[in-house]
Amino acid sequence: MAELGCKRVACLRTGSSLTNEPSKRKDGFVSGCMEAGLPFEMCNLQDGAPLSAFEVFLRHNILETDTPLDGLFCGTDLMAWQAVKMVRALGLRVPEDVQVIGFDGVRMFGDQDYICSTIVQPVPDLAETAVSMVLSNDFNGLPPLVCLPVRYQPGGTTKDSQPTV
Repeated sequence: MAELGCKRVACLRTGSSLTNEPSKRKDGFVSGCMEAGLPFEMCNLQDGAPLSAFEVFLRHNILETDTPLDGLFCGTDLMAWQAVKMVRALGLRVPEDVQVIGFDGVRMFGDQDYICSTIVQPVPDLAETAVSMVLSNDFNGLPPLVCLPVRYQPGGTTKDSQPTV
């Protein structure tokens, strides 16, 4: 988000306190912010916690501070979509006032609009890699770290149009 002009950002996520694949998204966010010297906040809710805690966090960190957040990284696209609704309920515009990005590559309907700006994961490659690892005969330890390429996709686009959000 630093390349998009943000000055202070936050990571919103829900999940277990256990280390797992989705928690690596948070780790990547923290690492990227630290590398860029970008101030950041974290709001990590445990699974099942009410999303109203995000609303309290956003109100405080956007409206009740001298250095408001202007960028939100969300652990999933659904969470990003919910964050957009919360930010708009605070009277702010997305992306003009607060930029929001998710992490899934979820489309609204089939091949139509993405529900938000997102990091698109290569799902066919993920599936092929996972099956290959499961079918491997090498059970002598942890599987290797596999890093597959992802891409940024602006929200509100279709195959033939430019961003509308």
